[in-house]
Amino acid sequence: MPSSDVPAVAPGVPLLEARKLTKQFGGLRALDSVDLTLESGQIHGLIGPNGAGKTTFFNLVTGMLVPTSGEILLEGESIVGRKPYQVTRAGIARTFQNIRLFKAMTALENVMVGVDAGNRAGVLEAVLRTRRSRREESDAGRAAMRLLGAMGIGALANQVAGNLSYGDQRRVEIARALGTHPKLLLLDEPTAGMNPAEKAALTGLIRGVRESGVTILLIEHDMKFVMGLCEVITVLDFGQRIAAGPPQEVQRDPKVIEAYLGHGAVDEPGQ
Repeated sequence: MPSSDVPAVAPGVPLLEARKLTKQFGGLRALDSVDLTLESGQIHGLIGPNGAGKTTFFNLVTGMLVPTSGEILLEGESIVGRKPYQVTRAGIARTFQNIRLFKAMTALENVMVGVDAGNRAGVLEAVLRTRRSRREESDAGRAAMRLLGAMGIGALANQVAGNLSYGDQRRVEIARALGTHPKLLLLDEPTAGMNPAEKAALTGLIRGVRESGVTILLIEHDMKFVMGLCEVITVLDFGQRIAAGPPQEVQRDPKVIEAYLGHGAVDEPGQ
């Protein structure tokens, strides 16, 4: 797994902190005063029923949406109002619930798109094939190959992305996100469409990414996967945070049980 080039977070400062984060769409409040603290080096799960506000949270953190109110701090500095490319340059990368690869491009070319995000050569230099643009393209190709190898799919580098299995497309998307050298990687339902063997392999890959120095925040509906991988879990329901803590604590929380199983699933006190 490639090592992170990102400097360590200052002691005592969370890597990411959301404070009273709220997003309203007309009369719908998708997020309502949500707090979340993500420490450097964590694998943190963000879970909740469909419509709980999880993807809205990701879209706010990555600059795809602007909060109605509240604050988002990356290493203590506000990133509210930054455009998505500025958030990427600040050190946050993401994957999507619905895979967003360039299906007609090869796996290698897709990952090079992520690596190229940090290149300095401009469009004119690329057209003129200047020495710097050629050097950066060569470096990007080698970096992309290393990332595909780390994901266990180096042999598929020259395969067209649209012809790959669903699980391998997921790996390509993660490799592309890692190509931007993030300090924080957001994974939106990474196991969607995977079989049990692919999920088990992904668990090891995500742990390897964390060991390389990248912090992970993931949305996931597979509770077995979440409980076995994440050290901290935050639970959303109807746009509000209803629980946060270690997996063993969260899975016993009556509010969490009720959110997943429905009203009446938890006995009232004294019953």
